[in-house]
Amino acid sequence: MNTPTRHRNLTLLTITCLLLTSCSTTTAPATQHSATIFAAASLRGAFTDIAALHDQHHNTHTALSFGNSHALALAVSQGTEVDVLATADTEAMTVAQVSDWVPLASNSLTVAVAEGNPAGIGEVGDLEEVSVAQCVETAPCGVLAREFAETAGVTPQVVTQGTDVSHALSALTTGQVDVALVYATDVRATKEVDAVVLSGVSLPSTTYAIAGLGGSDVGAAFVDTVLSDAGQEILAQHGFDSPGVSE
Repeated sequence: MNTPTRHRNLTLLTITCLLLTSCSTTTAPATQHSATIFAAASLRGAFTDIAALHDQHHNTHTALSFGNSHALALAVSQGTEVDVLATADTEAMTVAQVSDWVPLASNSLTVAVAEGNPAGIGEVGDLEEVSVAQCVETAPCGVLAREFAETAGVTPQVVTQGTDVSHALSALTTGQVDVALVYATDVRATKEVDAVVLSGVSLPSTTYAIAGLGGSDVGAAFVDTVLSDAGQEILAQHGFDSPGVSE
């Protein structure tokens, strides 16, 4: 083979490879930029399921971080960059300096006991005689616990204050306390605990809020999934009410 012919064949081979590479690039779906979500600890189960649904439909991999709503909101206010903030009350959005939030769901405080109620909790006054876990007062669940105590005229014997609702519930499931003041959804999701109904006592509720941050397209898309019929159905399956229903 002479030199010109060899060069011509190499050139054709190079062009063919480039064309094949181009075809491969355009037909293979590229994973989109993933959203980073800050969410209240009580949303862990529901948001894990919603994120799985969202990622399946959008070819993304959503990163979820859960914790105390007000702590997450404070981090956002101090410049932590996330795409979505979902909180267990609307006050946390004020802390985060976010005004364009929308209602997400509602949830109620409940009196949780070990399965079978071994401590025999039946009256509101019993909470002064047994060990109680609740959230710190900077967390929405702690705010509700204080509101409940003031309205019921009782001073629970609080021995543990969890940084968020997951920690308060853990104190009950590990046998550290007799009672935990947590959300109704937490009792629904935990086999080892029951909810006690105290006659004549009303339990306060809270409205959850969600917001996309920084004009993020991936954040807006995740918020849309949460607020969609499918997202709301997942929240309902986890025991959440529509905003305002439980209030």
